[in-house]
Amino acid sequence: MSQAGARVAKNAGMLIGAEMISRTLGMLVIIVAARILGAANFGVLAFAAAFSEVFGVLVQFGFRTLVTREVARDKSRAPRMMGEIITLQSMLAIVAFIGMTIALRIIGPGELKTQLTYIAGLTTIAESFRVHLNAYFRAHQSVKYEAIVRFFFSFVRSILIVGVLFLGHGVLAYMIAGFLAGVASLFLCFSLVRSRIARPLFAFEPKTWIAILRAALPFAVSSGLIILYVRSATIMLSFIGGDEITGWYSAATRFFMLFAFLPRSMMVAVLPVMAQQSAQRDSTEALLRSYSRSFRFLFMMALPLALGMGLLAPSIIGLLYGEQFLEATLTTQILMLALVVSFVNWGGTYALISLNRERTVLAIAAASLAVNVSVNLVLIPYLGHVGAAVTAVISEGLVLVLQLRVLWHEFGRLPILRGLAKPMLAGLAMTGLLIAFSDASIVVLIVTAGVVYLGALLLLRAFEAEELEIFRTLLPAHLKRLSLGRGADSE
Repeated sequence: MSQAGARVAKNAGMLIGAEMISRTLGMLVIIVAARILGAANFGVLAFAAAFSEVFGVLVQFGFRTLVTREVARDKSRAPRMMGEIITLQSMLAIVAFIGMTIALRIIGPGELKTQLTYIAGLTTIAESFRVHLNAYFRAHQSVKYEAIVRFFFSFVRSILIVGVLFLGHGVLAYMIAGFLAGVASLFLCFSLVRSRIARPLFAFEPKTWIAILRAALPFAVSSGLIILYVRSATIMLSFIGGDEITGWYSAATRFFMLFAFLPRSMMVAVLPVMAQQSAQRDSTEALLRSYSRSFRFLFMMALPLALGMGLLAPSIIGLLYGEQFLEATLTTQILMLALVVSFVNWGGTYALISLNRERTVLAIAAASLAVNVSVNLVLIPYLGHVGAAVTAVISEGLVLVLQLRVLWHEFGRLPILRGLAKPMLAGLAMTGLLIAFSDASIVVLIVTAGVVYLGALLLLRAFEAEELEIFRTLLPAHLKRLSLGRGADSE
């Protein structure tokens, strides 16, 4: 077992664990908010968050990916780079807020939406600084500190928002509570970076600022295109379909976003390894192996989520959101198709970044956005939130095709399909269980389906010996002697 593989697995495990807790707390907040505020107010909140995120891209400016890649290669750059980027983000935050103000005055969404968007904008700015600082934890492969910050933010946010809602306050108090939690977590993150990684060094160096902006520009534009791609449907639905339809779509996308952290958490842990492999000579085969393995694991993760959520969507939506959100059922099921493709697309994106193909990532994102907006303009007026979900499937499929075409040219081959048959058979077994026992308790179904899927993967020997050994290293010491370890040794 390689040390790099074990290190990636541990970092990914910590990120995924922290994010699972964060997402669970966030989902609880969403459930409470949906039931108390209703679909229309839910749609108003979705518009404010989506609109502010579009301008927040200017503050993030792709710095996270740039720092992760560059500091992973040369950790001595951290102090000066941190100070330079904090300075840049401060200036960009002012520009972004002014731009958002002008845009709101032009489109005139109404007083309440305007107020909510301003608060959401401030929250997004705080998050942008935190995202940049977290990159130093990732570059140093000390992601446990990022996990601490994420848990703190999620816990404080959940307590504040649920508290104000149960006290009878509305959407304005909801948004203020989120802002306060964001500011508190930013201070914690900065304190941890300063004490555990490095202290920022500030200097007035305009030439260096310009160089950093140029280096980060492909990431910034790519992130901007992705945010527009993800959020454009919500903004368009708000103007074309109204707040209630926007609320239904937002409820469906919450399930999509609930799982979206999985591929991101895995690939941010893999990126430093990929970057190091791409920087070495004669390392093409190692990088191809990392990408192929990532593709297979991402598919393994996505398939049971999509199948389970697709089959159980009516029951889950009714249980969590209430009957007023049952209109989101079909939209949720369609989005699960997009989920599978979205997962594996993360692997291709980070493989291209490690190859310094940021411009290619940018071109693919631009093509996807163009298709997304064009198809949404056609489908949303007729199909509403269902049309937006169909558009998501089409757009994600286009990204996958374009990524595979470029990577095939880079590597000369892509051995990614041969490892997918066994996960598909395991998914078939899980599907049979869900259909056969559809009247059982939904909690029992979810747990049993997960056990069946994982058990089928093990019976089919879907994991390689090295992968089982990596999993074994993540177990507590008293469990490492169980059959997982023995099975790996016998391979």
